[in-house]
Amino acid sequence: MTPKAIAKELNGREIMTPRGGRWYPSSVANLLRRLEELSLGTLEPSRRDRRA
Repeated sequence: MTPKAIAKELNGREIMTPRGGRWYPSSVANLLRRLEELSLGTLEPSRRDRRA
């Protein structure tokens, strides 16, 4: 499935993003990229995670 198709399905099922918004192809692509990096062990901490 493409990020566009996934976003359409998530929005059709009224599944909100973590911040309560709609899904867009770019947000799905970013999520998939982060999940892939996590599974490969190459995920860099986000800015939010690096706060002191």
